Amino acid sequence: MELVNWSKTVPIKSLDYPEAYCIAVARDNNYIVLTENGGAYFSQRYLNNVKIWRAFEVLLELYKRGLINITEFETYQRETLHIFPKRDIEKLYNKGK
Repeated sequence: MELVNWSKTVPIKSLDYPEAYCIAVARDNNYIVLTENGGAYFSQRYLNNVKIWRAFEVLLELYKRGLINITEFETYQRETLHIFPKRDIEKLYNKGK
């Protein structure tokens, strides 16, 4: 409840209860939260000791470890109909150059 109330005081989309609970558990146990919720994702800018990833960051980590190739980002978007933000894709391809 504390995180939900806090999220209403900062310039981000307010957190829903499930995301707030997940973030609290992750923070206390050094876990990574996986969500596509914008409020939850951007809350990590204001919170300490919590990592919040979207599918993009999961794929990026797999790519960095050499477990997938760069085309998997496009495959994921095509198969899930979930389009990554253009700025993320641009960063991905610019780092490879």
